[in-house]
Amino acid sequence: EDDSSGVLQYVRVWFGGNVIGEDNEINGITFGGVGSGTVVDHIEVAFNLDDGVEFFGGSVDVKYLSVLFAGDDAVDIDQGYSGRMQFLYVVIGETSNHGAEIDGGDDGTAAAFPIIFNALFVGHVDNDPDPV
Repeated sequence: EDDSSGVLQYVRVWFGGNVIGEDNEINGITFGGVGSGTVVDHIEVAFNLDDGVEFFGGSVDVKYLSVLFAGDDAVDIDQGYSGRMQFLYVVIGETSNHGAEIDGGDDGTAAAFPIIFNALFVGHVDNDPDPV
């Protein structure tokens, strides 16, 4: 859980993503089992075709994350992710799905328990604020 996958700082991903199959799209940035020894800060994903940023497990801490106008979920968290996120800024576009999707636990997978603080989620005027 405390392994290091290196450093990811001051990165912008704009207009990313691609459909590679039915219900199979590429996220802006995907973290798969990344440990807390990894440094991730000042990240921006904008206008991505699918999720802005997705965490599949792991415990990496993230600071200064902006996701703008993602095609699906801005931040998608599942498979037991347990890191901390601070200073999140999310703007939902007209076709976006959710500001954050946090899954796990109900289908036999590990429940995700992120700690999120100092976050601002801005909804689109035409989106339904009711959860799915």
